[in-house]
Amino acid sequence: MSNNGYRIREKLDSEYRIVCPSGHTSLSAAETTETAYCRACGRSYPFEELVDQRWDDAGRDP
Repeated sequence: MSNNGYRIREKLDSEYRIVCPSGHTSLSAAETTETAYCRACGRSYPFEELVDQRWDDAGRDP
């Protein structure tokens, strides 16, 4: 698993920080792949499709 995968898993623990492309926060990380399941959408998304709500406009983590 990539370092980015570990970072996403850590951020998923922060309530409302990571959302799916539709803006839902009901995400659970898969244990063996770099995907997260959104209970609201009923589907899994690759980590690279998830949105970090704390990123500023320049794409930096504050």
